Amino acid sequence: MNLPALTAFLQVCTQWRSVVLPQGGVQWLGLDYSGARDGLALAGIDVDADLWDGVRIMEDAARQALNSG
Repeated sequence: MNLPALTAFLQVCTQWRSVVLPQGGVQWLGLDYSGARDGLALAGIDVDADLWDGVRIMEDAARQALNSG
């Protein structure tokens, strides 16, 4: 059930938007959706609303983990 969303997320997990903070460090904002869309298309992954919801859940969890340290 979650495998298609995980597979899709792993195909585009390098497509992050981030900013460098003035005090140092990086703030991870989320996936660059244009880059993610192109990456998924190039990987031959057809995205429907349910799959995209799963990718966004993983994006949110990853963003929280990346920004917690």
